[in-house]
Amino acid sequence: AYRRLDSSVRARVLVPTAVLFAVTLAAMVVAAVHLYGADMEGGRRERAELFTGMVASGVSNVMLSGRPHEVAGLFDTVVAHGSDLVSASLISPSGHVSASSSPALLGTVPWRDLSRFDDSTVVSAPGGRSSEYAVVRPILNAESCARCHGTASRVNGWLDIRFTRAPVLQAQAQLARTLALSAAGALVCLLAILLWLL
Repeated sequence: AYRRLDSSVRARVLVPTAVLFAVTLAAMVVAAVHLYGADMEGGRRERAELFTGMVASGVSNVMLSGRPHEVAGLFDTVVAHGSDLVSASLISPSGHVSASSSPALLGTVPWRDLSRFDDSTVVSAPGGRSSEYAVVRPILNAESCARCHGTASRVNGWLDIRFTRAPVLQAQAQLARTLALSAAGALVCLLAILLWLL
């Protein structure tokens, strides 16, 4: 009777401990994957904004050279050399896409309210696509641009560059698998010890 009582007490202590350990491991894995993904994505989005600024300068230079028909070619080159780029588009003051690396976007209206993009802005899940994010940057009507565009508007258009989140999602999945395997190994060891103690 004493042995049965002793075994029952140990079970009441060790089994909840094992369950708590498993829950804690799962929470740690989820938190680690989330924090890693957020940190990685934040860095990529900062670089995306810098990259969009460089492309905007290139578009301005092409326009100032009197070759607006070459903007689409510039976009094609940019997207072809970026592994995480989905598309690059130029949006006219009317809100319509006037040039793009993706012909299907020409003439479409990707944003209802462009006035909110008064500076470089990162938009998550544009159009409901959670696997992408966009950087929308206004192309300001500088003094050198006013010769053709006049001075009535502060903005001559917007640059809309779409990026894929695939590299971040793949890295998160790989980390989750690695941590899950490690956690599973630790849990198996704990269960083995629990069975030995019981």
